[in-house]
Amino acid sequence: MTDVNVGTDPHDIPGYPTKLRDNNGNWIVTEKYWQVTGSVSVPAHKATIDQHGATVLDPDGGALYCYGAAVEPGSNPSVSLVTLEYSETAAGGDAPDAGDNPRAVYIRGQEIPIDDERLLTTNDGPWTAAQIATSKEAGYKSLPIYSIEYTRTDADAAFSWSQADIIANLQTDDAPTGMGTATASDWRLTGREITENLSDTTITTHWEYMRSGFTPIKA
Repeated sequence: MTDVNVGTDPHDIPGYPTKLRDNNGNWIVTEKYWQVTGSVSVPAHKATIDQHGATVLDPDGGALYCYGAAVEPGSNPSVSLVTLEYSETAAGGDAPDAGDNPRAVYIRGQEIPIDDERLLTTNDGPWTAAQIATSKEAGYKSLPIYSIEYTRTDADAAFSWSQADIIANLQTDDAPTGMGTATASDWRLTGREITENLSDTTITTHWEYMRSGFTPIKA
C-alpha cells in the first residue's frame, strides 16, 4: 500500500469481501479496500452495489444494502482505508427501514355482551343463534369475538404537523394502505404513531378489521 501511483480506482484488501451470518440468520458482507485519499469513493447509504459497481448478494442470491461505511487513514497520508458493511437490515435492528414500508398483523380476542347482534353469523359474526341460546342457558353473559389489527409504516419527508394531517380519516372506515382487495367497510383506521427525525417523519398507521361491523346492530 505504499505505491500510490496506480490510478484512482479502489484496490481490494486481500481476503475481502467476507461473509458472516449473525445469530438472527442475517448475512453481513464486509468490503475493505484502499484508495488514493483525494479520490475516495463510498457507495450511497442503502446502496446495493459495491465500490466496483457490482451488486452485493448474500449466499442465497438476495441483494444486500450498504448500512455501514468507514474511511480511515491508510499506511501513509496519500491513501485511505475504506470499510463497507452490507446487510438486509441495519445493524442492531431487526425491523426494516420505514422507507421499506414494513407491515404487521395482530389478531386479538375480546368479550362482548351475549345479546350484541354482531355475534350472529347472520351479521357475519362467529356464532349461530342456536349456539348463543345454548350459551345463555349455560349462564354465559358474554362471548368472544375476534378482531385483526393491521399496521404499515411509511416515511414522509413532506408531512405537515397540522391537525388535519394528524387526525385524517381517524375512526372512519377505510381500506388499509398496502393491502390488496380490502373491503373498506370491514376496516377502520384506529390510530397513528408519528415520529419526526432529521430526514423525514415516520408514520405507523393502524387499521382494525371487524367483519360484523364496529357498532352494535339494532333489530
